[in-house]
Amino acid sequence: MIYRQFVSGGGNHSHQYLVACAIDILDSDGKTNAANYLYNYFNEAVAYADWPDVYESDNWTFIGHFWNAYTHVNYLELSSPTAMSRFKYYMGLANTYFDKNNSNNTLAMQYLGKALHYFSDLNASHHVTNLIAELSRHSEWENYADANRTSYRKYSGTLYNNFGTSFEGYGQNAAYNGASYVYSEMGSALIGTTANNWGYGMVEHLDHNYTDDWQRITQSAQGNWTWYESAINKNRPVALRFDLYTNPNTYSDYHFVCGMGIYYEGEETYAGVKDPDGGQYNTGTHYFSWVVNAPDMTMIVPYYSSW
Repeated sequence: MIYRQFVSGGGNHSHQYLVACAIDILDSDGKTNAANYLYNYFNEAVAYADWPDVYESDNWTFIGHFWNAYTHVNYLELSSPTAMSRFKYYMGLANTYFDKNNSNNTLAMQYLGKALHYFSDLNASHHVTNLIAELSRHSEWENYADANRTSYRKYSGTLYNNFGTSFEGYGQNAAYNGASYVYSEMGSALIGTTANNWGYGMVEHLDHNYTDDWQRITQSAQGNWTWYESAINKNRPVALRFDLYTNPNTYSDYHFVCGMGIYYEGEETYAGVKDPDGGQYNTGTHYFSWVVNAPDMTMIVPYYSSW
């Protein structure tokens, strides 16, 4: 079938492909009337699943395509626009403009296609944990999903009417599933993430895109400044995890930061870190004394092939 193809993806990419598969699943699950009706508007529903990436890019920041499953904000910590708010908005419009007695429901189907784009985003792990392309393997993951889409195709569904007419319920359930995959891979739990679990999970995560040759070093920071210094000089960022109970002069407690710099003041050594907490304006490099903080820190250094 030939259908309208916006430049963001097209039929060989995930958004359009997922909508097309969803209609096929309705058919295979015996929802024949619904499937046949949607097949009549196949061009509209499928093609408009790409529309948001082209015409609703938020000045190419795509902030309205993200929604953290737990904090309910986008990656700029704003409650709107988000993938959830837009999914609900377009589903509402599709519902408003659909009339089963109308011979032409083209506009409703266009809104449905837009809504399903954002529903797809709410199923994507990076979109529901606010991991943007510049700071994660977001793009590589999506490229992999496109290239391997047929390998993971589903032919039946089970979640019919689980949340009735609550569009937010379906979106929230999808987002929780997407986010839990990332957290489970990194060994996270309600009480946090251990250094060992984080190191193991990060290596497993990196191996998705490379041959299985990622390694890690996990050890106490105390007495091991030379390890940290060596990693930074080799352009290898270091995860630093602070213990739950620390002394009052320690930079933080029960917290991860990314070590990416070093600084010397006489014989004193300082670590430069990026801290993920603090929101969009916390972009500076923070320096703290290695000697003061090392007793309360664990280092995790991922590296490829050989040290």
